[in-house]
Amino acid sequence: MITYREDPKICIFDSNDAMAESIAQQWLNLSRGTEIVNISLSGGSTPKHIFGFIAHSDYASQINWKHLHFWWGDERCVSPKHEQSNYGEAMRLLFSQVLIPADNLHPIHGELLPEKACIDFKDEMEACLPLCTVSGKVRPIYDWVILGIGEDGHTASLFPGCTDSETSQNAVLAYHPDTQQARVSLSAPAICAAKRVTYLALGEGKKQIVAVLLNNEPSSEGLPAGSIKSIQGPTEWYLDVQSASGLNEQ
Repeated sequence: MITYREDPKICIFDSNDAMAESIAQQWLNLSRGTEIVNISLSGGSTPKHIFGFIAHSDYASQINWKHLHFWWGDERCVSPKHEQSNYGEAMRLLFSQVLIPADNLHPIHGELLPEKACIDFKDEMEACLPLCTVSGKVRPIYDWVILGIGEDGHTASLFPGCTDSETSQNAVLAYHPDTQQARVSLSAPAICAAKRVTYLALGEGKKQIVAVLLNNEPSSEGLPAGSIKSIQGPTEWYLDVQSASGLNEQ
C-alpha cells in the first residue's frame, strides 16, 4: 500500500488481496479492544472479495468477532436468500463461516415492505448505536462506514439528483433510477456522522468516476460519493492501481 494523498487520504493497493488484508488486519486490531465496534458494510464486488479473503484466511479464527457489530449501509428490498441481497452475500461468503454471535449482525430486512424495512432499520440504529446531536438532529454514530462507489457517482443507495443531504431521517427509501427497484439506505447525514468513512473502488471500470471525484472535476458537483464525508473523522479512499490510474499528479 502507498499513501498517494492525505486530504482526503488516498491509499493505493497493488492487488485486491492487499486491500482485503489491510481491512482484515484493521478488524483484527479493533476486535482486540474492550469496546464494541460498529461497522457498516457495503454491497458490491469489492466487499465480496474481502469477505472471501477473510473466510479463507487465519483472520477468520483470529478476529474476536464478539467485539464487532456489523450493519449494512443499504439493502435491496429482496429476501435475504435472493442473489442480490447484500446481507445474504455477506452471510454466505463470511459470517456463516466464523464464530460471530447472531446478535452482532444487524441486517436491513429487505423481505419486508419497503416502508416497514426502512422504519425498522431506523429504529434498530437508534436503539443500538450511540447517538449524538448534529446540527439539531439526533444521529446514530458508527465507528466505521465502508462504502462502494457506482460509476454514476452514487454510494450506498444514494443516487445523483435523488439525495437529500440535509434530511432529518437516518434511514431513507430509495429507488434505482433505471430499474425503480426499491432499496433502504443510510441517509447522507447519517453517514456523515460516522467517526470514519472509507470508500472502496477496484478495477478499470472505476477509473473514470474516481478521476472525476478526486480530481475535483466540474462534473463531480452534486455527486453523492464526492460530497458525503465524515464530519468528525477521516474520509478515505482505498483504490487499486487500475482505479487510481486517472488521478492527477500530486
